[in-house]
Amino acid sequence: MELESRILQLSSQNNVEGCAAMQELLALSQENDAVYPYWGEFLKLINHNSSYCRTRGLLLLCANAKWDREGQMDVHIPSLLEHITDEKPITSRQFIQALPQLAEAKPQWRERILHALETANLRGYGDSMRPLVEKDIQECVQKLR
Repeated sequence: MELESRILQLSSQNNVEGCAAMQELLALSQENDAVYPYWGEFLKLINHNSSYCRTRGLLLLCANAKWDREGQMDVHIPSLLEHITDEKPITSRQFIQALPQLAEAKPQWRERILHALETANLRGYGDSMRPLVEKDIQECVQKLR
């Protein structure tokens, strides 16, 4: 399917369709920089009302950070890191799990990412999810150290 069509599907109300588009774009992102020119679209998704869309945008930004040779994404690191404590813990968890990939691509962000993880306020999460997010943070910090 055409790349632009897949990008549009990322914000689809149909979560199966949106997830399939994300998976295809993530796979392409591992191979080459064909998806990177759409990073602006991924940035828009991180503020979407749907947590599914936010997750897609965050994961695609992490996967494409390695292609950002001009540092265009550097200005957006603060807004990205806010999603460590996304209102939806599943979005938070998936993003935290992708952070080592981001830090590998952008080593200059490693300390900033570590600081954001270590100072994350998880009080907004319920008792069932907080330990899971804490575990994800601990695992991510270990990988980054």
